Amino acid sequence: MRNGTRRRMVALGPDEQVPVELRIGPERIDVWLDHRGIHFRQDETSVQEAVLPWELAIALSLVPDQWRRRAVAP
Repeated sequence: MRNGTRRRMVALGPDEQVPVELRIGPERIDVWLDHRGIHFRQDETSVQEAVLPWELAIALSLVPDQWRRRAVAP
């Protein structure tokens, strides 16, 4: 939504992905979105991948800020 108006969303095809590049300092993390969720890979040669399913990503986004800070604090 932008300025109170809705924009039409385009649905992904069954095998489509949306690539995103995330940089944290000098590190590059490949991120892509698809029907299964949010995928992460530290670099292109890495075999290690992680997937955050949409249901979990949405649930985590609903956790109040003060609870997240407390869970991360030492």
